[in-house]
Amino acid sequence: MKPICFKAIREYQKVNHFPGSFQIGRKDRLWRNLSHMQAVHSRREFDFVPQTFVLPADLLLFKRVFEELTDTKESKWIIKPPASARGQGIR
Repeated sequence: MKPICFKAIREYQKVNHFPGSFQIGRKDRLWRNLSHMQAVHSRREFDFVPQTFVLPADLLLFKRVFEELTDTKESKWIIKPPASARGQGIR
């Protein structure tokens, strides 16, 4: 729901969304916000988030990291489309 729509809600109406929740509801936007928080505060405070790449913007960085890690047995990758739900498109 767009923020402007919240202004049009009547007293008797109910909404099942929080304003601005689209900023964390999509994987790409969630990462953008978490990445910003890491830069502003500390990576240590956000070390629960795995390294993430949003393609195509991060393609060169992804290729470099992928090539560095492909020789290790610990290298595991999850590919998720940014605006999908219910596990659809995960590889």
